[in-house]
Order: sequence, then structure tokens, then C-alpha cells
Amino acid sequence: MDHTSCRLRLAAIADAPAILEIYAQYMDTPITFETELPSLEEFEGRIRAITAEYPWIVCEDETGRIIGYAYGHKQLARAAY
Repeated sequence: MDHTSCRLRLAAIADAPAILEIYAQYMDTPITFETELPSLEEFEGRIRAITAEYPWIVCEDETGRIIGYAYGHKQLARAAY
């Protein structure tokens, strides 16, 4: 699929299910330091907390489906760092 035309926008709490679905794909990889997939409620809380101070951006394809995301946050916030 060609994703050359995508739209970037700020994330909303309602985007949590789609973002969590993307995040879930990386649970068995070294990309995340988590060992269990967060609940939807936990992920909504993360979005709420992060967007209070930093940007969280989603990338939508031409149909409006979220295909990626990125966010800023405090450096060294997790114990694994």
C-alpha cells in the first residue's frame, strides 16, 4: 500500500484504540520496555498526561485510518532508561 499521501494531526483520546493496536504489534520486540500490553484505560491516561505538556501526533492514511504516531515526553522517565 502506498502511503505517500498521509495527514498529520494532533492525537485525541478517541484515537487510543487505534494507537494501542499499533503499539501491541511491538510488545514482543526490543522496541518497548514493557512486558504487558497496557489496558485501553491506561493508554488513554498516557495520552491525556502526555498531551497536557507535549505533542502527540498521529498519521492518517487517505481513508482516515491511523497508520502511525509519535509523541514527545520527558527524557529518562522510565526506569529502563
